[in-house]
Amino acid sequence: MKAGSIGSVKFYKRLIIVVFTIVLLIPTIIVSCVAVHYKASLNEVETVMADVSESVIVSNKRIGDNTILESYVPSEEGKPLVIVQHGITTNRVDVLKTVYKLAEAGFFVVAPDLYGHGERKKHDERALVMQGAVITSKGYDQIIEHYAKDKRCNTEKFGLTGFSVGGMVVFHYATYGKYRPTAIAPCISTPDWAGLETSYLAKTMVPTGTPDLPEDEPKKAKSMEVLENNSPMNEYMNMKDMHILMQNGGEDPIIGTKGITNLYNLLHKEGTDISFIVHPKQGHTVPDNNVDNIVAFMKEHLQ
Repeated sequence: MKAGSIGSVKFYKRLIIVVFTIVLLIPTIIVSCVAVHYKASLNEVETVMADVSESVIVSNKRIGDNTILESYVPSEEGKPLVIVQHGITTNRVDVLKTVYKLAEAGFFVVAPDLYGHGERKKHDERALVMQGAVITSKGYDQIIEHYAKDKRCNTEKFGLTGFSVGGMVVFHYATYGKYRPTAIAPCISTPDWAGLETSYLAKTMVPTGTPDLPEDEPKKAKSMEVLENNSPMNEYMNMKDMHILMQNGGEDPIIGTKGITNLYNLLHKEGTDISFIVHPKQGHTVPDNNVDNIVAFMKEHLQ
C-alpha cells in the first residue's frame, strides 16, 4: 500500500472518531444548557421567596377555562379571597411576588392567566388585547363560584388587584361583574378604556401574548368599539360602595394618571372610600412599595 493511501486511511479514521465523539457529546451539552436554564429559573424563584415563610403553599389549578396559581398558608379556614391579575406579554408566574406576600399576610390568593397568555394561549380566536381583558373578567364569576364552596377561603369579602391590563380587568369586573368585590387595588392602570385610543394597546393583537400592530382599518375600528363599549367609566357608579386604591407612575409613558384622577374626582364626591397614589419617579413598573401598599390595603379592608 502506498504511503499516501495509508495517510488517507488514518485521516478518515481520526475524522470518524472526532465525529463520533461530537455526536456523543451533543446530548450532554443540551442537558447542561437545560440544567443551567433550570438552575437560573430556580434562582429567580428563590430570590422571590427569600423573605417568604416556608409554610406558603403554591399550586397550579384549572377551573373551567381558567388556568391559575393558588396560594395560601394552611392554618384556619375562611381566609379572604384575593385575585391577582398579571398584564400582557407575561403569565400568572409573573405576579408570584405579590401572590406570596398576600398569602403570607393571611389571604387565600388566586392568580389567573390573562386570556391569550400562559396556558390560555391555545385559542383559535385572535382576540384584541382588550377583548382578552373582557374575557378574563367574565371568567372571574366561575373562579369566585368555585371558591365559594371551598372552606379554606371566604368569598363574601374578596379583593381584586392587577397590573397594567391586569388592572383594567380589575376595573372591568368591579364595574360589570356578577359579584361585588369589597376592595380593589389596580396598579399602573386606568378605568378609562376609551382614553386608550392613542395608545398602542388600542391596536394590539395578542393571540400568543406577543403584541403585533395591525395596520388595517377594520381591526382598528373593532378595537375602538371594544374600548368604548366596555369602558368601566361608562358605569363607574357601580364602584361607588367599594374601597379603592389606585397607584400609577408619574413617569409612565404607556398609561398616565388622567384616568385614575377622573375616577377619583367622580367617586370621591359621592362619598366613596377611594384614593390614588402617583409615584413621581416611577414608570410602567411595579416596585416593592406598590405591592406593600396593596397588601396593607387588603389587610385593612378584608381582615
